[in-house]
Amino acid sequence: MSEVKGQLAGTFPIPIWTGEIELELELPTEFGETNVVRKEYPELKDIILNITQDICEEMGFVRQEVKLNDMWVNLYDENRMHLAHHYHQNCAFTGTYYPEDANHNITILNPNAVLYQAHYPQRVTGDSGWNQDSITLTASKGQLVILPSYLGHEVWWNGEAPSKSISFDIAYTGPIGDKEYGSYNDGQ
Repeated sequence: MSEVKGQLAGTFPIPIWTGEIELELELPTEFGETNVVRKEYPELKDIILNITQDICEEMGFVRQEVKLNDMWVNLYDENRMHLAHHYHQNCAFTGTYYPEDANHNITILNPNAVLYQAHYPQRVTGDSGWNQDSITLTASKGQLVILPSYLGHEVWWNGEAPSKSISFDIAYTGPIGDKEYGSYNDGQ
C-alpha cells in the first residue's frame, strides 16, 4: 500500500481584523434612552478606512475606496445590558473600537455552524475554526475589531461598571468590479 499524503486547509476564510491602536478620545457623558450617541471621530475614521483598504488588498482585491457610513458610541449598563443577535445592512464591513477597557463582550457567530452541527461528529478536542459555533471577545483599551457586515453578532454587558465602545459601518465607494467580470457599481 502506498503512503497517503495531504493536508486539511481552510479554503474560504472569513476576514476578521483585530489590532491595537492608541487614541485618546473624549467620549460622551450623556446618553438618551437608546444608550447610543452618534458621533464621528475623524482621527479614528482615517485609521479605520486605511485598515479596511489594507484588508481589501490582503484579500486579493484592488485597494478599494471606502467610506464611513455611520459611527456611534455605545453605552452598556443596566439600561442596555444586551444587544441581541444582529447584522449590519448596507455596508461591507462593521466594527468596534474600545477607547477604554471593556466591561462587555461581543460574540461573533460562525455562519457555518449549522452545517457543522448537522453533518459533523461529536467534538472531542478543544475549540478550533472547524468546530466553534461562535467566538467571544472581551476587549482591552485600544483594541479595534473589523469584520464583514454579514457576520451575525451580539453584545452582553458583564455588569458592575458601565462600559463604552465606538462602533462603525464601512461601505465601498466608486466602481466595484467591471461589466466584463459580471458586476458593476457606478459609485452611487
